[in-house]
Amino acid sequence: MSILSADQEVMTDLRLLRGRSRELCRNNDYARRFQSMIVANVVGPKGIILQPDVRTPRGKEDEAANEAIRAAWKHWCRKGNCSVDGMSTFLDLEVLMAKIWASDGEVLLRMWRGKGPHGLQIQMLDVDQLWLDTTITSYNGNQIRMGVEIDPFGKPVAYHITRKHPSEGGGVQAIRVPANEIIHAFIPTRTGQNRGLPPMHTAMKTLNMNDGYQEAELVAARIGAATIGTIESEFGDAYEGEGRTSTDQDPNNTDPGNSQEPEPPSLSGEPGTWQSLPRGYSAKLHKAEHPTTAYSAFQKAILRSVASGIGVSYNALANDLEGVNFSSIRQGVLDERDQWKMLQAWSIDHIRQPIYEAWIEMAVLSGVLQLPALNGDLSRYMAPKWRPRRWSWVDPLKDSEAASLDVSKGFRTYEDVASDQGKDWEEVFEQAAKEKQRMQELGLDFTGLPPAKEVSGAAEKNPASGAPANPDSKALEGDDAAA
Repeated sequence: MSILSADQEVMTDLRLLRGRSRELCRNNDYARRFQSMIVANVVGPKGIILQPDVRTPRGKEDEAANEAIRAAWKHWCRKGNCSVDGMSTFLDLEVLMAKIWASDGEVLLRMWRGKGPHGLQIQMLDVDQLWLDTTITSYNGNQIRMGVEIDPFGKPVAYHITRKHPSEGGGVQAIRVPANEIIHAFIPTRTGQNRGLPPMHTAMKTLNMNDGYQEAELVAARIGAATIGTIESEFGDAYEGEGRTSTDQDPNNTDPGNSQEPEPPSLSGEPGTWQSLPRGYSAKLHKAEHPTTAYSAFQKAILRSVASGIGVSYNALANDLEGVNFSSIRQGVLDERDQWKMLQAWSIDHIRQPIYEAWIEMAVLSGVLQLPALNGDLSRYMAPKWRPRRWSWVDPLKDSEAASLDVSKGFRTYEDVASDQGKDWEEVFEQAAKEKQRMQELGLDFTGLPPAKEVSGAAEKNPASGAPANPDSKALEGDDAAA
């Protein structure tokens, strides 16, 4: 096997791998499941939430600036403000980006400065529009590798993008777009790699073979379920359908003028019914053997291989919780969640943070966001905290008790606990204060109620004597026994 550079390996197979990956996401159940898992665990129901963290020169929190950024960002994320087509919210774009990465392995965005009420709008581009040339060409001292123009140090300086999809008429003309207008996000596997591979590329062959196996088993099972049996003849001729005549004489036929073989019978089955056959014919019942007993075990082995290749747990990919126990499911969930956290961090660093930095710059310039620019230096506004989705634990009571203990001992903070749940601790406190104030206005107090287990475990007592009110209580039973 020849040793090629990262780009040489990718450029010869990228179109084929991407096409196969998209076909699997359209038609394969488990590939579609993987795509939905990326959306659910990386993006989540509310997306990755922005939490501004602006500090004053003395290191204290700048509450006014944080609130202004939070409100302006929420306004920009609405439908009609953040996308060029005016049809998507930022959450819609996040979901679409997750789906595209799961099938293509790349995300391609163009940032249009000067558009929209905030001065910035996003355009989602098909990665096919990033010109895929199978040769490495030169351009003003730089190299163009599969549409990515890089300088001698390998830094992208521009992207050559077609105006339309290459499959459409007139779409092959490419334009040069500066790199500061493009977000091209992918996870490289080798040094010097300029294009991304679909994350399912190692599992494609296995998924296709599993599709073929499932289809074969399904066809065999349908044949076995539909076929009752066959009819065998002693005449030796093949059965060619009803009404067939034979030119061969029956050696047992004593009538030389009769040259026609008896017509094979046709049977229709009814529950609990047996029928007789003419002389020379016998019925042979068919025994269905599909799906075989090894089908389930084989499927599990195949899907375990697929799950390992794409970095998820088998139980989540196959929706199979049969035979798991608390320890095994806990370990599998922990490993898988680490993978989701890594993808969340990658998407924040390579997609959301660049978009945020471009947005806050244009929002300040357009006047939508009123912030002291410090003579044009916006650096202290460029380090927000991102709150991706988090997951509840298998045993939420133990998890909550452990978090409370850590906070009381000073090992963790309220911000840490809220972050683990994908929440903003300030918003949690503000909501709690609002609820407490409203409860006081309505004269409600839920703090004095004893825990449910104390109520259920305590015996009712007579308010006058303090003795159990129930005459059948254990204490009276003891007295009766003593008497």
